[in-house]
Amino acid sequence: MTRKSFNRRAFLRSTGGTLIALPFAQFASNGEKLIGAPAGDAPVRLFTLSWGTGAPPERFNFDDVLKSLAPLQRQMVLIQNMSHPGVSEPQKRGINSHVAGGLGAFTGTSSKSQDGSNSNKKEIPTTASIDQIAYEAFKPTTKLPLIQTGYSGFVDQAGFGDFLDYRSFDAKGKHLDEIMNDPYKLFTAFFGTAGTGVPASDAAAIAAKIRRQSVLDGAVNQIKELNSDRYGLSAESRAQLNIHLEKLRELEIASANSSMATCKIPGSITKEQGLRFGKNTNTLKEMMDLISSLLVVGLQCDLVRYGNICIGESAFHCRIDSLLNGSSTDGHEAAHTAALVPIWVAFVKYYIETIAAMMSKLQAAADTDGKTLLDNTIIYAATEMSDHSKGHSFADMPAMIFGGKPHAVPSGTIIDAKQRPIADALAGCLTAAGVPTDKLGPFGTGRLF
Repeated sequence: MTRKSFNRRAFLRSTGGTLIALPFAQFASNGEKLIGAPAGDAPVRLFTLSWGTGAPPERFNFDDVLKSLAPLQRQMVLIQNMSHPGVSEPQKRGINSHVAGGLGAFTGTSSKSQDGSNSNKKEIPTTASIDQIAYEAFKPTTKLPLIQTGYSGFVDQAGFGDFLDYRSFDAKGKHLDEIMNDPYKLFTAFFGTAGTGVPASDAAAIAAKIRRQSVLDGAVNQIKELNSDRYGLSAESRAQLNIHLEKLRELEIASANSSMATCKIPGSITKEQGLRFGKNTNTLKEMMDLISSLLVVGLQCDLVRYGNICIGESAFHCRIDSLLNGSSTDGHEAAHTAALVPIWVAFVKYYIETIAAMMSKLQAAADTDGKTLLDNTIIYAATEMSDHSKGHSFADMPAMIFGGKPHAVPSGTIIDAKQRPIADALAGCLTAAGVPTDKLGPFGTGRLF
């Protein structure tokens, strides 16, 4: 019988980190022999972050467009000069550049038509986005498997369709069922108590209970798998795993009345408060600030580990009155007129400022292992194209990676990709998140880092 080695790190990641590691610290396996192992691993999370309408590559640096991110340089990687070969085939079929670029931004591959019509509305990715690849690798029993949250609403503004809004896809090209595109939706998805007047302390208890149940369920499922005949452990090793299961149950009982220092839920958000943001792009920063605060709590309570954060959809027709100076254009259309390109650049800077505020919150928040949330959260941030003002260009694609320094992300560096495909950067993110990926998709040439 083939003996399978047991991956302790993958086990701890998929079953909740600290709470699982405590009793499990006495053993892990080396083949069949169980040996000592350190405790205290926090889950490693992987998110994508998208903003719409591209970015000017020649100005995508810390002295210009990225100036608001300068204080976070040590917590991020700036990638310059990537290629996006996946867009060529759909563009030849007449697919809109924003659609083709957006659908491939986090898969690194081409999109395809669902029905052969070559309609923008029927276009889907050919492979899964990296957040969903990571989720499928570990399948943690968190409250939410994956989320997409942030501002997104093209379907309501221009009647195009949700193919411009969604950024998280499974291997069949299916997007998530819903975008949590206002704080009320996100709060309700996390805690189920929005607008009911539930005190914050009660909401925290609910979240803590959810997390404890999630951790225990995940551990039980993993132990059952390890104890199956298919896995091939010896009777002695199985007995030790059963002892571990009993210790987990004891830990569950002991922790039932304890508070989780990092899991403190804010007061509930009403539906009216959420709807106040609606499709009002003038309140974009305020809305994203509230969503990022909820994300901090959701990550600390281990309610979700994978997904997408969106600051507008592809082709984002954003209007911020303070940036338009009375112009009737918007952040998208400004890129199409030479005299108005500075307005488009101002919008890109605005999106980057919004990202900087979000990343600062993650950097300031503690994780369960004493590191910061940003340390243990890998966020690949990109837009659907490069220079929108130059014929929807895909030349010299930029991207950023936030967090993950303890997990081999080369934070504090600037990488010149020298026209390597975006798939290579995505492969690096997957590997850092615990999913070893030497080459991603048909266009990948190898990990960028």
